[in-house]
Amino acid sequence: MPMEYFCAYHSYLKALEPLNMEERGRLFTSLLEYSATGDEPQVTGNERFVYPMMRDQIDRDKARYQEKCSKQSQNAKKRWNAEPCHGMPVHTEDAKKKEKEKTKEKTKEKTKESNNARHSLSPEAVFENFAGENEDLRKELLDFLVFRREKKKPVTATAASRICKKLTGLADEARVNDKTGYMIAVLRQSMERGWDGLFEYKGDFKDKYVIHHSPAPPPRQITDDTDITQFF
Repeated sequence: MPMEYFCAYHSYLKALEPLNMEERGRLFTSLLEYSATGDEPQVTGNERFVYPMMRDQIDRDKARYQEKCSKQSQNAKKRWNAEPCHGMPVHTEDAKKKEKEKTKEKTKEKTKESNNARHSLSPEAVFENFAGENEDLRKELLDFLVFRREKKKPVTATAASRICKKLTGLADEARVNDKTGYMIAVLRQSMERGWDGLFEYKGDFKDKYVIHHSPAPPPRQITDDTDITQFF
């Protein structure tokens, strides 16, 4: 790519001092012509003494510029043919489409893996995770699982998660202190009445009451002047 300019250095000011404005104008025009075409202009006035020095500087600048362009071109080719790159795509729109398709495929794979992992989890495992260390709640949940299987309406892992969520919601709505006990009562109620679903407890649920202890009174202060008979 050819240069569209030439550099006018500050050091030229010293060389221009002997020239008048007309000579400086002809010199600048001659330098522009040489820089643009490479042809030697006719320089006849006093500017001919300064012109060769500036012309040679233009040649040196052009040589450095061409060398820089050549290196950049070589580096671009190396990047283009690099192993991980295999060249940039020619059509940007096609590249965008391919990238979208790859992203869509990755999303499908992740969704499939997630679904497989969810389906691989058994309802027993869901109930055990929900019950934690509470053996009574765990037993009732597993009994409810057997109850549903005997009714030919088995519970899947997804349904087990919904059941746990339903139990939590019912206990919260009942505003009881013993939430675990209430969940057990709900499960037993459904099994005793042959219900497939879970509903609020219809019986008289005996909740646990939280006893709030009053703080102990502060210790009495006894001094030498205190009449201790008032404490008997």
